[in-house]
Amino acid sequence: NMAALQQARLSEIKAIASASEALYASHQGLQALVQAIKAKRKLQQLGAVEPELEQKIDNALGQAVYGTTECNHLTGHTADIWSVDISPDSNLIVSAGMDGAIKLWQRDGNLLKTLQNESVTVWSVKFSLDGQMIVSGHNDGSVKLWRLDETTPKIIAKYSTTTRVVNFSPDGQIVASGHDDGMVNLWNLDGVLLGSFKHPNHAAAIIFVPDSQRIITQAENVIYLWHENGTLLNKWVAHQAGISTLVLSHNGQIIASASQDTTTKLWHLDGTLITTLVGHSAAVWDITFSPDGKTIVTVSGDKTVKIWSVEGTELSTLKAHRSTVRTIAYSPDGSYFISAGADRIIRMWKPNHDLKTTVNAHSAAIFGVAISPDSSTIATASLDYTVKLWQRDRTLLKTLQHDASMFSVAFSPDGEILATGSNDSIVRLWQHGGRNWDKVELLKILPAEGGLAFSLTFSPDGKLIASGYGDGKVRLWTLDGTLHNTLTGQEEMASCVAFSPDGEFIASSGNLNQIKVWKRDGRLLTILAENDASVNHVAFNPDGQLVASCSGDSTIKLWNYNSTTGLSSQSIKTFVGHDGVVSKIAWSSDSQFFASSGMDTTVKLWSREGELIATLLGHSGAVWNVAIAPDGSFLASVGEDNTLVIWNLPRILKLDLLEYGCNWVRNYLRTNPEVEESDRQLCGV
Repeated sequence: NMAALQQARLSEIKAIASASEALYASHQGLQALVQAIKAKRKLQQLGAVEPELEQKIDNALGQAVYGTTECNHLTGHTADIWSVDISPDSNLIVSAGMDGAIKLWQRDGNLLKTLQNESVTVWSVKFSLDGQMIVSGHNDGSVKLWRLDETTPKIIAKYSTTTRVVNFSPDGQIVASGHDDGMVNLWNLDGVLLGSFKHPNHAAAIIFVPDSQRIITQAENVIYLWHENGTLLNKWVAHQAGISTLVLSHNGQIIASASQDTTTKLWHLDGTLITTLVGHSAAVWDITFSPDGKTIVTVSGDKTVKIWSVEGTELSTLKAHRSTVRTIAYSPDGSYFISAGADRIIRMWKPNHDLKTTVNAHSAAIFGVAISPDSSTIATASLDYTVKLWQRDRTLLKTLQHDASMFSVAFSPDGEILATGSNDSIVRLWQHGGRNWDKVELLKILPAEGGLAFSLTFSPDGKLIASGYGDGKVRLWTLDGTLHNTLTGQEEMASCVAFSPDGEFIASSGNLNQIKVWKRDGRLLTILAENDASVNHVAFNPDGQLVASCSGDSTIKLWNYNSTTGLSSQSIKTFVGHDGVVSKIAWSSDSQFFASSGMDTTVKLWSREGELIATLLGHSGAVWNVAIAPDGSFLASVGEDNTLVIWNLPRILKLDLLEYGCNWVRNYLRTNPEVEESDRQLCGV
C-alpha cells in the first residue's frame, strides 16, 4: 500500500524534526543540526509536497544554524577530562584526565594516537612553543616529556607528591611543575633540578612572564610574583576562596585568575585589580584569552562556558556540557576553542559565528535600538535605567545613566546628536565629545510633559524632534528645546511616530488600532483603521513610495505613499508577519527589503512586495525593536532577553541553510565514532 508507506515515511520525518527541536531546546545544538539536516534530506528524497512539514523542518534547521556555535565533539576518554591544550600551529590537540589516557587529535576531530593509557590520573598537559614536545603531570608525582616524533616519553622527574600542573618556559628549555606539597620545581629537559619555590599549600598554576625573568604562581587564594632566582617580589590575596588557575594575556600585561568563589578577576602585574567578571553560579575552573586579546572565555562547575569582553561585559553563555567544565584552550589562529570536563566530551566551538554575534547588553529588557548614520555605533535603551553605546564589534563605548526606565533612542540625521526618551517623560539630547561616542555630553533636557516618552524620531532635515507620549500627544521640539507644535486628537499612548522621507508628513499610531497622518504644521489629514489590535509601528521606506505598518493582531500591512494625504486610504497588502504581536519594522536604506520583529522571538526579513526572505532565530524572548545599518552591513535587534544581537545581513541574504549546516557538521560526521554510519553521508563526503 503506497499511501500507507508514504504516511509512515512522513511520520518518521516529522519525528526526526521534533527530535531536532528537542535537542536544540536542551542546548545540544550540534546534534540538533544533524537531525534537522537529516529531516530535510529525507523530505527531499521523498519528493512529497508537505508545506506544513517543510515549514517545521526549515524552522528546526534555521534555529540550529543560527543558534549553534558548537562544531565538533572529540570523544574517546572514559573519565573526567582535566586538561586540554592546542599546538602553536592550531593543528593538534592534546587531552588528558582521570582515565590516565593522553590523547593526540587533529583539529578536524580525528584521533591521531593515544600516547599512553595508564590507570594513573593525568592532571596537566602542555605543548612547547615550537609544538614539538608535550609535557604531562601525573598523580604519582611524575613529569613526562613527549617528543611528537618519538613513541616513548622521557621521565624528567618522579617527585614525592602529586604533580598538579606543568608548563614550559617560552624558550622550551625549562619545564616547571607544581605539586601538592606546595613546591614549584624548575627542571631542564634532562631532569636536572634548577630551582624551587615553596608555597604554603599546593600550587595549581605556573606562568613564565615573557621577556622578563619573572614567574607567577598561585596557592589557595594568593597570587605570587617571583624572580626566577627564587626571590619573592610580590604577593596578594586575590579571591575569597581558592584560585583554580591563572593565565597571562598574550601581550603579557594582564593576569586573569579564576576562582572557586565563582568570579574571575583581571589584574595588572603589580597586583592592581582591573575588573571582576561576575556571572557564574559555581566555581570557575579555567580561563583563556582569545589570541587578539579582546575576549576571555571561562568554564565552570555550573556546566557553562561563558565569553566576556576584556572590559568585563558578558557576551554569551554556551550550555552544551552536561556536567562540570574543567578545562579550556583557544587555538592560536583564533578559529576555534575547546572545552572539556566531567561529561568526557571535548567540545569544539567557533568563536566567530559569521551570521550573528550577541551581547548580554543590559540587566533588564531592552526596548530601544538605533544605529548611527555612519553605521559605526549602536545605541540601546533599557528598563535598567541606562542607554548604552556600542561599536559593532561589541565594544562598549559609553553608558548613559538615567533616573527611569528607558524606552527610546534616536540619532540625528547628521549623527551629531543622540535623543533618549524615558518613563519619567523626559527627553534628553546628547552630543558626542570625541571622534566617536566614547565621550558624551548632555546638550539639553526637554521639559517633562505628558507621561512616558515612548517613541522618538528626528525630521529628515534634522531641525525637529518628534516624540510620542503616554498621554497620546505627539510633540515636535526644536533642538534648542522649544516646543514647536503639539499634535492632538490621539487619546491613547503614541507608541510610534514617523516622518515621511520628504519631512512633510508625520504618521503616529497607538493602541486604538489606528494610524493617524498629520501635515508637519499640525493638520490631521487622515485616520486609517484597518487593524483589530494596536498598531505598534509605522515606517516609511526611504524612496518615498511605500509605508509598512505592523500590529498586535500579528499582521503587517503595506500602503502606497500619497503626496496629498501621506498614505493611501486603503492598504495594498496584508499578511501574517509573526506568530503573535509584531513589534517593529525597519526598512533597508535601498528600500528593497524590510525587517520585522515579534513577540514570537524572531526577526523576519521581507521583500518590498511582502515576500518572506528569511527568519532570524537568535533571541530567547520577545524581540521589541530592530534597526538596519544605513550601509546595509548589519541588522541590530533587542528584546526581553536583555540581549543585543548583531546580524551579518549580506551573509544572511545569500544564505543557503542546508549548505551552511552541512559545512558546519562535516568534520563531526566524518570523524566522530558515535555518529551512526547511515548519517555519515548526509552531507556527501
